Amino acid sequence: MKDRTGDTSSNKCVNVCTFFTFIIVVTTFGTFSILQWKEIIKLNERITRLEFGRLVTVQKRNQDELTPSENNFNDVYEKLMNEISEKQKDLLRKYCSNSSKICLPGATGPKGEKGSKGDPGHSGGCGSKHRIVQRDLQGLLGTQFNDVADTCCNHLAKPMLTGPAVVVVPANKGGDVILPCKPTGLPPAQITWSPAVDPKHQGRYIQTVDGLLVRSTEFTDSTTFTCQATNIFGTVNKKFNLIVTDPIKINITPSQSQLNANQKEDLTCSFSGVPPPTVKWYHVTYNGLKELITSGVTTGAQQSVLHLDSVGALSAGQYICEVANGFENKSVSSSLNVISKPVIIGGPNNHLVNIGTTLTLYCDNIANPPASVSWNFPKTGSIPPKTARINSDGSVTLFHVDAFSEGDYTCTATNSVGSTTASGRLSINVPFTVTASPHNRPLVSGESFLQLTCDSSGGGQTQFSWSKTNSPPLSGNPGKFLLVGDGLIVTSVDLATDTGVYVCNGTNGNKQGSDKVVLYKDMGQLNCSTTFNDCGVGISGACGGTCPGTCTSGNIYGYFRYTLSSLVCLAGKHAGPVNNNKVIWTVEPTTDTFEAKLSNGIQSKSFGLDIQEAVFWTQQQTGVPSPLG
Repeated sequence: MKDRTGDTSSNKCVNVCTFFTFIIVVTTFGTFSILQWKEIIKLNERITRLEFGRLVTVQKRNQDELTPSENNFNDVYEKLMNEISEKQKDLLRKYCSNSSKICLPGATGPKGEKGSKGDPGHSGGCGSKHRIVQRDLQGLLGTQFNDVADTCCNHLAKPMLTGPAVVVVPANKGGDVILPCKPTGLPPAQITWSPAVDPKHQGRYIQTVDGLLVRSTEFTDSTTFTCQATNIFGTVNKKFNLIVTDPIKINITPSQSQLNANQKEDLTCSFSGVPPPTVKWYHVTYNGLKELITSGVTTGAQQSVLHLDSVGALSAGQYICEVANGFENKSVSSSLNVISKPVIIGGPNNHLVNIGTTLTLYCDNIANPPASVSWNFPKTGSIPPKTARINSDGSVTLFHVDAFSEGDYTCTATNSVGSTTASGRLSINVPFTVTASPHNRPLVSGESFLQLTCDSSGGGQTQFSWSKTNSPPLSGNPGKFLLVGDGLIVTSVDLATDTGVYVCNGTNGNKQGSDKVVLYKDMGQLNCSTTFNDCGVGISGACGGTCPGTCTSGNIYGYFRYTLSSLVCLAGKHAGPVNNNKVIWTVEPTTDTFEAKLSNGIQSKSFGLDIQEAVFWTQQQTGVPSPLG
């Protein structure tokens, strides 16, 4: 039969059945998806609640306020994580990629967007003070959190291991050692070890909360162990290079010995250990230095021999065998005494010193038996000169050496086996000096000539020349000044022009020196009102006289350098103590001002620029000047 549309009854039945079948399939699939999604949401809510419960547990544990029922949150959490299927893990990864922290609740965040077709909506925004809140969880556990500190709790994160990725762990054979592997991360990581079983299957590899315990270590345990920590967010590895060692054992023979000079000796150092150690030999010398020995050593697998050939006094001392393998080092020593004649290690040597120097000459020696020391002096033989002192250590001290001290000094160290000598030459360096005389020479009116002499010391032939300060060369007036050998003759003495400072210069080709004399116009007895101007000499001239010693007031200008209008005797007291009331001064050119100064109870005044100045003459031209006769 056909209906109005022309379909037969059988076709219509097929279409209806197909429609209802489609409806049933869609409904069933949708119902299953909704139920699955609700189960996932339910699991996530359980995780959230448990994580907040863990936070409360931690806080209460820190404050010692835990109840027995609150102490099992970790166990419940672990059981829940084991229930999560692979699809639920994917969802948790997606969830944690957007918000990897579960924190204390703050103010409620903005409402999330509505999901579509069964998919969850976007997460809500952060609440106040940057705390992450997915929903208002206040009161979930029957506790108000409003007053809890604004800090975040545990991270959901992949495992992490502190320290370097590869660690070397040494262990003595037969002992126990732990390879520490305690990862961080949430959920707690599952730890696996490779290798996890000892080679002899004796159950010596035991996994503990602190790491892998290796008991009764053997050499076969020396390998690389890998700790792998895994949770749903990732995996991390750490390697441990376990090196099982055998403690170093060491011995030396002989431990001590005594030899005569030129004999031989072998020192044998026996050793063992794992890893195989290396050997070094050292000699502790007479002065305490530890010197590495680089020759005469033969080393095998477990033995090293130091060959000592033809020993002498310097061979004596301590010999050290040092063994090391990078994990430990040990050493052992042997002492050697040598019977021999002395060896001088610090003799007199050669010295060049200035005249007047005090120095000590040594004769340090090594000897067994100990040695006695004797000296031979250049001028007195075995008898020490008066300026020499023999010290208790065998050295000799020479005081204020001079030309008599110059020469060869020989010391001899002697014991029952023999004797040894050493020598050194002492050379005296005499300073080159030039001396002119007389240093202070008054000129007398009417003298036809006067003579100045010059001498030198310090070695070599000396050539002399003369000059006058602030004056033309004397050679330009040969009729007035005669240069004769080491002296100077001044003819037709003129008090107005011939006074002043004369300089003798001497040289021996290597060194040079000079000395000064002053020729001055003697004014005789001065009084308190005498000024420098009263002398009447010009620039480069010199004057002198005797002060009464009772001058206490008046005008002076300057300090050590005075204007020519200043009072001579008062300026002498101002400049320094007057020698027997005698003062000598020179007149010199100047372009400077004069300072005011309180000195020796006398106040001078300042003065402006001038072209001449009076300067008190001193026989020694260095240091602070003072008037000298």
